[in-house]
Amino acid sequence: MRALERPRLGVVLPVLAVTAALACTGAAPSIDPEPGHDGSAREVSSAPTPAFEPPLEDAGLVLSDDSLGHGPEPTRRAPLLADLGGKVVVHAGDSMVGGQAGLTRALEARFKEAGVKAYKSDSWVSANLSMFHQQPRFGDLLKKHEPDLVILTLGANDSFTSAPEQLVSHVKAIVARIGSTPCLWISPPAFTKAGFPHAAENFQKFVDMLRDHTAPCRFFDTRSLEIEQPDGGTATSIPRAKDRIHPTDKGGAIWADAVWNEHFAAR
Repeated sequence: MRALERPRLGVVLPVLAVTAALACTGAAPSIDPEPGHDGSAREVSSAPTPAFEPPLEDAGLVLSDDSLGHGPEPTRRAPLLADLGGKVVVHAGDSMVGGQAGLTRALEARFKEAGVKAYKSDSWVSANLSMFHQQPRFGDLLKKHEPDLVILTLGANDSFTSAPEQLVSHVKAIVARIGSTPCLWISPPAFTKAGFPHAAENFQKFVDMLRDHTAPCRFFDTRSLEIEQPDGGTATSIPRAKDRIHPTDKGGAIWADAVWNEHFAAR
């Protein structure tokens, strides 16, 4: 087993059905959970976080386990913020943010331990790049909390678009809205849909587009957590919930550790 030099998708993870209209426009299918998930902003609290209950029934996917490892060691950089003590962190994006589970749960614990004043997470169900750019929700969140650090986990609902270059203007507008505040953009984890034309290829091109146009925000490429298998395929080292898409709490912890070690841990 060896680290993948150029990440490729291997585990086929079914997502929601794609409508004919989406196929015609090149837009990506929404992958978010049921509409009842409110995803409201919240502050760090010492109260225990409720256990995560996956929204959908298991469809027989064999999830990754500890035998796959957690991917290659991340590249160490100078911390994005030298001192997190007393800072306000806003973490926003689509449902991959995690609500009260997965990535949010694990990152909240990390930031809390580092002494942040407040950690506000906002999981916007079914959000895509266009919504973040054109609707006021994200801008209002920034005005309300005046964060010292912004984290975005955004892009899953655009992952299969056949023309990611058409979304560059949305990415640049979102980054511009953050202004001079230090920021980190976390790409979605790999997933795909059997029978969806060019899904794997489109996903790679989409994440490449994000990587190339999210500056001056730093970028965390979640594809670095994929593991090459002996048969030439790949597997994600982020275990997924029974919906086959969103990380479990264990998967969120693996993901958060990699993000933290690359962008926040002291050298």
